[in-house]
Amino acid sequence: MIRSFGLEELRQKIRHHLNIAANFEEKVQQSVDFDLMAPVPLNTVCFRYHPVGIEDDEKLNKLNKKLLSRIQDQGQFFLTHTKLGGCFTIRAVLGNTRLEQRHADELWMHLRELSQTLVS
Repeated sequence: MIRSFGLEELRQKIRHHLNIAANFEEKVQQSVDFDLMAPVPLNTVCFRYHPVGIEDDEKLNKLNKKLLSRIQDQGQFFLTHTKLGGCFTIRAVLGNTRLEQRHADELWMHLRELSQTLVS
């Protein structure tokens, strides 16, 4: 990476990714239908879909597995998962070399739209 970009461009890319992750984190925190599941010190945002009125953890785990599966099946975005505190958690790692803010914004819009189809 250092040979390809040089130190200063690499610093700029890392800052850029951190800013995009912070913006994504803010969107999750402001949403009533999503929970931020862990602090975001770098560029990985851990979250889950949590629609109002559903408090059962097992139902939320199943709902988030379904959401992640649909996203993966569509092939437009690649997200991963983990378990935090027993909760199925979706992870967005915002760090591709060519990542732009619009990509994270498109992911967020897609998550919002797709999640709404799971409970309606």
